[in-house]
Amino acid sequence: MTVERLIPDALGTQFVRDLDIPQTANALRKTAVAPGMISYLERAMLTNLVARTWRGEGAIIDGGSFFGSSIVALAEGIRDNDVHDRLRLENFPDGKPIHGYELGFLPLPDGWKEQVRVWHGIEYRFGESFVPILEKTVAPFEDLVRLHIGDLTEETWPHDAPIEIAFIDVCKTIQLNAHVSREFYPALIPGASTLINQDFFFDRLPWIKVTMGYLKDYFSWEGQVLSSSIYRSIKEVPADVAAFDPFVEASYEECLEMHDAVEFPGLDRRFEFRTELSRAYLMTLKGHKDEALDTLKALESEYADILGDNDVERGQQFRYDRAVKQISNDMIFKVSHSGGGNGDGLRHQSGQPSPDRASGQTDGVERLIRDALGTQFVRDLDVPQTADGLRDTAVAPGMISYLERAMLTNLVARTWRGEGAIIDGGSFFGSSIVALAEGIRDNDVHDRLRLENFPDGKPIHGYELGFLPLPDGWKEQVRVWHGIEYRFGESFVPILEKTVAPFEDLVRLHIGDLTEETWPHDAPIEIAFIDVCKTIQLNAHVSREFYPALIPGASTLINQDFFFDRLPWIKVTMGYLKDYFSWEGQVLSSSIYRSIKEVPADVAAFDPFVEASYEECLEMHDAVEFPGLDRRFEFRMELSRAYLMTLKGHKDEALDTLKALESLYADQLGDVDAERGQQFRYDRAVKQISNDMIFKVV
Repeated sequence: MTVERLIPDALGTQFVRDLDIPQTANALRKTAVAPGMISYLERAMLTNLVARTWRGEGAIIDGGSFFGSSIVALAEGIRDNDVHDRLRLENFPDGKPIHGYELGFLPLPDGWKEQVRVWHGIEYRFGESFVPILEKTVAPFEDLVRLHIGDLTEETWPHDAPIEIAFIDVCKTIQLNAHVSREFYPALIPGASTLINQDFFFDRLPWIKVTMGYLKDYFSWEGQVLSSSIYRSIKEVPADVAAFDPFVEASYEECLEMHDAVEFPGLDRRFEFRTELSRAYLMTLKGHKDEALDTLKALESEYADILGDNDVERGQQFRYDRAVKQISNDMIFKVSHSGGGNGDGLRHQSGQPSPDRASGQTDGVERLIRDALGTQFVRDLDVPQTADGLRDTAVAPGMISYLERAMLTNLVARTWRGEGAIIDGGSFFGSSIVALAEGIRDNDVHDRLRLENFPDGKPIHGYELGFLPLPDGWKEQVRVWHGIEYRFGESFVPILEKTVAPFEDLVRLHIGDLTEETWPHDAPIEIAFIDVCKTIQLNAHVSREFYPALIPGASTLINQDFFFDRLPWIKVTMGYLKDYFSWEGQVLSSSIYRSIKEVPADVAAFDPFVEASYEECLEMHDAVEFPGLDRRFEFRMELSRAYLMTLKGHKDEALDTLKALESLYADQLGDVDAERGQQFRYDRAVKQISNDMIFKVV
């Protein structure tokens, strides 16, 4: 068997290579696709599999349909197949070639706050039925699709109805895995059927690997697309063979042997590592916890080259730490996630998820809404609730979001003690200054403030260049923010001054080049909102002037541009200073920190992005953990890393990184209609880095 690599996350025999998966996936990214969790690569695989191999001799099973993306991919494959025009629908159960199975909702665990996720623009609240979404998605293919809504373990498949393709994304429990094997596998057609286990190369479902090892004589392994494992049926699976559940009924030693029985030549070390973690979970579930912990200890050194990706929400370090935590604390599979088709959304074997907090987050970090998460410090700011109230009021003009305005106002109103000044770095039209000043007026400290304790007698110091430059050769650029029209190149200082005029007793404006400003070294800073580090020089100046003045245990630092893809120097600086701050959370692109010890002046004077080595910069870029970060922001962090590589003279490595990201984050790409979506950001990075135009394109 010859297995070749297609792209970093896909490999296969000639059967898989003939499906042209990467090419089709790239084309899909430029189209509107059905909502769901599966990647563009898997969508492409399903459509081409049906279009090019399905003969209409057996039904197509979609096990775990969710919003319907996999059904649509399968149905489009039928319509692209020459067989479509001569189909005899009466040959299929209920007259439909595609049978989709779905429970119909994602349970909200007892005691959890409301959980909301968005997939391809569709918002879903956990606990609610998503059947209407699924039905709407598959409606254009109602002639081809029969939906089975409810508990799959209560469904049976007609024993005389052959199955030609089975896409299985539902084996999240031992019971479901056994039921799928018992009901569907005997109906597969030897030499003609394809079976795809979507969750195979996921670390926490060892029973799937045991079952496929047990059935190894009945299938040939053909390849891998992300977590999906692809097989062809080579001989009929007898009903009595399929009825045996090896994970439950076989011995521990037999389960280990079956878990490792199938070879996967060419498998990337990341997926090889996940298969080893799966083995540790198997050991635990079969009563050998100590052996599992010994295995994990050995893996830590054996796979040291791929561990350490602490800023990646579902990276190898996260998976390793999760395994250690769950197995050590006898919490195996008691931790539930809100996530998706890769198995990170596990349920209890009873079908209900656990109320325990998601293990992808360190102690105390919880998600507030999709674009905000944080520790108790951030949760106490009531950011989403206050932002909702702000949307019904007239607010100061500017670029920052309602969420960030709410964060700033409540941060000052609830935490500021008046012991240090407030820095607003990058004031623009004044929206951030107004939010900060309103926070002072809402704070009990306001009435007993001693203004003489602050530089120039003002607690808030706003720094602003005063205009947005119009690049040479550009045509006139006009933008509108909150009803105020601005022409690039003109001064907006009059707008800023008018905005902050109601708070002139609290605000000192510093207009001009920030790099020419200094901060009094004896003047403490209690809150710093930094939205000005657009260049390496500004970033270094901010660090040198402001960070030594932060008060250990009492100051808050917010880097507004942190989770933006094109400013890697901010991440490097905060990684360099990681011992001086605790990360508290995120609101959109803003990263929130508390000062835990004084930053010495000589430490702050060192610019790690300029003065450290390439390898040191990479290490510092990734040094801080951001548990629970949404994949959109995780993706931007990876793009930031590619920009870092380029700026430090490693363009080829950056381009290799971008190529790998295209498949690794296929689920995030394809939003071609979004002005600043992930596809735009990816294309911009490729263009700028390839053409040596880095940071020359606005």
